[in-house]
Amino acid sequence: SQELVRLLRCYAALEFRDAPVLLALCNRCLGLVRSLSLQETLQAAQALASLKFRQERLLEELGENLVVKHRSDLGLDDIRAALRSWMDLRVPHGGLLAAAEQLLAATEADDSEQCVHREVAELIEGFAKVAPPGVHQSG
Repeated sequence: SQELVRLLRCYAALEFRDAPVLLALCNRCLGLVRSLSLQETLQAAQALASLKFRQERLLEELGENLVVKHRSDLGLDDIRAALRSWMDLRVPHGGLLAAAEQLLAATEADDSEQCVHREVAELIEGFAKVAPPGVHQSG
């Protein structure tokens, strides 16, 4: 699993854009998502966002891995990274949104974390409005 995430990150660094190869790699990752660590999960999502490769099924599974398996380990920096990746790819995820809102509500921002706390609040507000391409939200 680590090797697949590493390969996905390398492709992102190289700006590799061969869609059939990326799709095959994503399909291989799907079967391994539950074995990914918190950081590997975030790295995989960040690589997809960097590649602008919107693989909804994999992102759904990565999001579930974050909110089910790693929820108790999530910090504000992790939530910030996750929200950015899902927002960049315009993939809504209700569980990730709820986890972010709960974490923010449970986290007191001291002076050194005020900026991060405010940024996460703004990301949550933006993420709540995310819709897939071609879908327009009213309001």
